[in-house]
Amino acid sequence: MTTEILRDLAARAVPARRVVDAVKRLRWALPLAIALTVVVHQAWESLAYESWSPAQRFLEGVLIYGVVGPLVTYWTLDWIARAIETREAIEARVRRGERYLASITSGSADAIFSLDTEDVVQTWNRGAEEIFGYPPGSIIGQHVGVLVPESLRRRGDLASIRDRLFADGFVRGYRTRRLTHDGREVDVELTQTLLRGEDGGIIGSSVILRDETDRIAAETAIRRLNQELEARVAERTRQLEAAGTALRANNDALVAANHELKQLDALKDEFVDLVSHELRAPLTNINASVELLLSNGMPDGARTKLEIIGHEASRLTRLVQGVLDISRIGAGRLKLLKAPADPADLCRTALMQLGAADRDWRVHIAPGTPAVMADADRVVQVLGNLLSNAVKYSPAASRIDLTVGPAPGGADVLFSVTDQGVGIPAEEVDRIFERFHRVERHDARETYGHGLGLYIARKIVEAHGGRIWVETTPGAGATFLFTLPRAPEEP
Repeated sequence: MTTEILRDLAARAVPARRVVDAVKRLRWALPLAIALTVVVHQAWESLAYESWSPAQRFLEGVLIYGVVGPLVTYWTLDWIARAIETREAIEARVRRGERYLASITSGSADAIFSLDTEDVVQTWNRGAEEIFGYPPGSIIGQHVGVLVPESLRRRGDLASIRDRLFADGFVRGYRTRRLTHDGREVDVELTQTLLRGEDGGIIGSSVILRDETDRIAAETAIRRLNQELEARVAERTRQLEAAGTALRANNDALVAANHELKQLDALKDEFVDLVSHELRAPLTNINASVELLLSNGMPDGARTKLEIIGHEASRLTRLVQGVLDISRIGAGRLKLLKAPADPADLCRTALMQLGAADRDWRVHIAPGTPAVMADADRVVQVLGNLLSNAVKYSPAASRIDLTVGPAPGGADVLFSVTDQGVGIPAEEVDRIFERFHRVERHDARETYGHGLGLYIARKIVEAHGGRIWVETTPGAGATFLFTLPRAPEEP
């Protein structure tokens, strides 16, 4: 709105000046024109007036004095009236614009005031009063230096501004500090412009001061936060670099340890193979010798001792075989020679190798049970481990059930071994297939074992693509179940 008023005032200024100039010229041009008209009329009358009739003279007088004179007078006065009205309208619009500008200046939140040529305050708006605390009555007439801090006065702040003002006609975006009535210093952005009169002479300057305290405080806070953030980032970077260095050192240590473990593992495998070989050879000889002696007939006392020797040698042989199997499983060298195998033959072989004739064995092979695709020796080993555990953890002469049949779904064959023992505590169920884990008995019967049988059985079953698990009720026995894939049907 203010811009439109100023633009309109500027557009109307030239016509208004032309009207004033024309009126001034008319003050002497109109009397001169009248005098010239009278001279011309009198000259005309002196030349032609005597030859005219009274009627012609009458008409000539009416035309000149009754028509032309009034018309010229009316036109002149009307033009003067319209010129005056135009000027008054322009002046009224100018006064409205001045009042509007004065209202904007007075109500601005920025400090706006004017100075004379000696830098004495002449006007003071409400924004200046709010920023600096000086009411107009106490600051108008004082030198603007009262607003300048002593430190800036000594450094020539006012002189520097004045030099730039007179050199360029204005000072814009000058950041400095000013002093309030209560002695506080505020950060301000100064804009100062020279004021000139109608003759072009300097009559003073206008000053606009914008309070920058809040903005500078916000910028300072942002810079401080940025510095803190940069410090945190730098510290975090140092921590990450230190952690990276430590991680690389640990990684190098782990690589070295892994290399050493591989070497130790290789040495362990060599040791296990060597020891197992060195143990199996004499154990085989011991077992063969015991069988030979028992077959030749021995006194009862000697036979009993030989049977004990044979039993312990067999147990030691199984232990050595278990250690070898664990070594092969850990090294990923467990080899399976898969072929179609009859589940009935597998069960028969396992029972024959176990040789526990004092048990009530119940073997049930479901009709139509298909052959399995498996390594027969390894499956017999699994059955032997499960049947041996059933014997160990069941009362003497109790029944043990060995059942084989198609698994639900028909893709596998399900084997199960059920005993009549004390069962397995619930907290032990999830651990019985772990290496070296044994379930302690609570009936004072001594059982032999090293916690390897079920672990080996699980690994063998899983290597075949099957699954092994246990179902038990404490005090009512346990059932161990495992599945093996059925052999493909022959075409």
